[in-house]
Amino acid sequence: MVALTQLTLMQQIKEPAAAKSTSREPGKQLTVKPGQLLKDVFNTPIQVKGQPVALNLEDEFEPSTADFFYRNALEHLAAGRIGNGISDLRRAVELRPDFVEAHRELGTIFQTTGQLEEAVEPFREVVRLRPEETEPHYALGTIYDGLGRLDDAIREYLEAIKTLPGYVEAYFCIANDLAKKGLLDEAIWVYSKVIRLSPDFPEAYTQVGFVMQRKGALNEAVLAFRETLRLVPGDELAHYNLASACLRQGNLLEAMKGFGEVLRINPANHEAAHKLQYVMDALARMH
Repeated sequence: MVALTQLTLMQQIKEPAAAKSTSREPGKQLTVKPGQLLKDVFNTPIQVKGQPVALNLEDEFEPSTADFFYRNALEHLAAGRIGNGISDLRRAVELRPDFVEAHRELGTIFQTTGQLEEAVEPFREVVRLRPEETEPHYALGTIYDGLGRLDDAIREYLEAIKTLPGYVEAYFCIANDLAKKGLLDEAIWVYSKVIRLSPDFPEAYTQVGFVMQRKGALNEAVLAFRETLRLVPGDELAHYNLASACLRQGNLLEAMKGFGEVLRINPANHEAAHKLQYVMDALARMH
């Protein structure tokens, strides 16, 4: 791939008259095969807009260096050869243990392919080498979340917030983890902070609604779901959540209206259809 790129460049420019002679015959076009590095081509001075430039790709692509394996890995990954890419990235960090970008790329590949246990160590290396960066802490937090290591996840989210105060997504993830741990009041407090930082964050209102339902505070849950619906009025799930909360609350008319709206948006929502029929039967029994 590299050779072809350089060949294209060579075809667009002319060698100066004083260029170093090579073994090829004068006027004969040299053929470069894909992947082949030829010293008499790439180490020959060439003319680019009147300026001599020496191309020496042997230094740039010297085999058995960390850079060599890193660049090979990127080519493998771009071509979908995930296993080869991982192998070369591992070789790169073996040769250069402080190679941040190789650690980062390796962790990202493991995370995106669902290999969360394998993703932990590369991202731990990134946060060790670059503790001032925000995103590696956040990424490591999401990996710990996926592994169910909630306390470790919260710790990394807090580290991300230290580097970027007001990091809404990190606060939101902390609130979610607190709710998973059953710390409902603490979760509501953090969700409230998310809403103060980002008033138009519908997911925060939704999660407040769910937590309020778990606490038995149905009026507050309905209010939270209404705020979600205000922000995303055409969202099927927002209508469903509000209708379900109204049903729990005993507000059958609002529940009927809400489930009807869900079915208007998505007639194939069988669960909403079942609940709507339940509500209508309950209303019929009242008359």
